[in-house]
Amino acid sequence: MSDTIGVALTQALVVRVREPGGAVARGAVVRFTALQNDSVPWATAIAVTTLNSQYFSNFATDSTDDQGRASVLVELGSVAGKAGIVITVPELGLSDTAWYTVQPGHPAQLALGVRDTVVMQGAAWNIGVRVSDRDGNPLSADSVTYASINSGATVTASGHVTAVSEGRSGIAVQWGTAHDTSWASIVPAGVLVGIHSGEGVYVLNLDGTGLKKLTGIQDWSVFPQWSPDGKRVTIYEGDPYSSVNFTAVSLDGSRTPVVPTPGSLLIGLAWARPDASGLLYFAGLRSGGGMTVWRMNADGSGLVPLVSTTNGYDFTHPAPSPDGKTVLYDFEPQGIMALDVATGTVHALGLQGVFPVYSPDGAHIAYVSGSALMVANSDGTNARSLWGSSGTSIMAPSWSADGKWILSPQPGAGASLVRVSDGLVLPLAFASSYQQLALH
Repeated sequence: MSDTIGVALTQALVVRVREPGGAVARGAVVRFTALQNDSVPWATAIAVTTLNSQYFSNFATDSTDDQGRASVLVELGSVAGKAGIVITVPELGLSDTAWYTVQPGHPAQLALGVRDTVVMQGAAWNIGVRVSDRDGNPLSADSVTYASINSGATVTASGHVTAVSEGRSGIAVQWGTAHDTSWASIVPAGVLVGIHSGEGVYVLNLDGTGLKKLTGIQDWSVFPQWSPDGKRVTIYEGDPYSSVNFTAVSLDGSRTPVVPTPGSLLIGLAWARPDASGLLYFAGLRSGGGMTVWRMNADGSGLVPLVSTTNGYDFTHPAPSPDGKTVLYDFEPQGIMALDVATGTVHALGLQGVFPVYSPDGAHIAYVSGSALMVANSDGTNARSLWGSSGTSIMAPSWSADGKWILSPQPGAGASLVRVSDGLVLPLAFASSYQQLALH
């Protein structure tokens, strides 16, 4: 017998029992046991109950009448396929199985294999649509239709997608009245360094491919930063207010300690960033003084203090201009400050925020204000909100090499690539497992 999932059959399952000699067996107890589905053992494949009950389960009994017949009602379960009821008469040693074909129900669910992905231009993939009934039994997806909602990607009638141009692209998917959208962030070429806090430092492509672990770490706040040539990453580990270890990690995973010299001047180190020549700028307590902005060579030599921020003890996230002539840092309550390295002159840019960083050409500044990613001219004018993260905190942003994009990390919530020209946001779906990220 065949019917769809969840149907209580109007026709009872009736068996006739005869004794070994062929006589009708009267008053014999017949046991009906519903078989479990091996592929979905937690779901009900089929159920039985007595003729005078409405409560189905996996077991029921009946005694044969004067004609040797015993009956139960049958309800088909939620798993499409073959379902069986084992029928036994223990006192006569008889056993047999009644089989039913359970068909899927009406289409009720449309699931996308690829709901949101990150790819580079030219990449191709299948959306992988799955149509199912209300209990998840698969149905044919032959009638599913696909349509690009913009020119960023093309799609075939079978759901094969090709990324055409950088941007946010969507494919509308429809089956009858059910519909959904498969999204893709089509990103430019780029390389990320990412941190799994307390576990490791990784490099990966901007589309999430090519993942490689550089080194293990046991710390939580290491602030990875690329060298100008992209051949190494600097990190700090330990207590940035005292016993910090500053390290350069090469792309082959080898680690080189960077020891500030002369170290007697310095207590602690954090938030180190390079300029275009490779000189490193960072914040750290000065012996006998407050928080200071420092500069040193890439190997740690030539350590010099640039400016001390009165008696403050909060790190100030210094960031040099590409030419090393100016260093930005954030300092409460004045906001973002600009230090002229040659003269030592400091002035406020009139911008309230943290994590300032210059664009590659030095013409603009990206920074974080509240939960917004901001951009301004390098002199502090024309400040504008580029993107808001809906209350999620944003860590230190970083620029793409061509200055067209800004990476906006959101610890524990992923990251987004934001286009400077128009604020277009490309979510990086794979980035949620990284606590810190920096773009090269």
